[in-house]
Amino acid sequence: MKTPDEIYAILEKLNCQVKENLRKKGVVVPIRQNNETICIGKYIVKKNNHNFYRIVDQKDRTIIDMINLPQTAILLANKLELGKWIDTDLLQNDKKYGYFLFDEVAHNKTAKFNIRKKNHDKAEIMFNKSEIAKHRKEYYKNSIVRDFQKLIDFR
Repeated sequence: MKTPDEIYAILEKLNCQVKENLRKKGVVVPIRQNNETICIGKYIVKKNNHNFYRIVDQKDRTIIDMINLPQTAILLANKLELGKWIDTDLLQNDKKYGYFLFDEVAHNKTAKFNIRKKNHDKAEIMFNKSEIAKHRKEYYKNSIVRDFQKLIDFR
């Protein structure tokens, strides 16, 4: 019969092997910390007061800032931890998501304002623009979430 220390040593060795195998496959195991941050290797994903995410290193130096979606931040931190370059396409999709989110909200607000002012033609145009922005926003979000889902399914 094995002692608890021996069992712990076996589990610790197995844990290291699993982490290393995942790393070889391109996945770094994220660790959720108590302060609502996610640690991915030596990089930490944090949410700021304006609902944007940022990636910092262990010395709290910002690597990437103003990320809209947490999935984008996790994907970028994973790639950085694996020693890869910053994925500019992924970052551009995230920025486009943010732009279209802003457009959707702004056009919706303008449409509601025009309804109150009894300007129904202009309101209809603004609602249409809002719908277009919504569809574009969803397109970019889905492209990011699809990449994120590949990472999750790969584990």
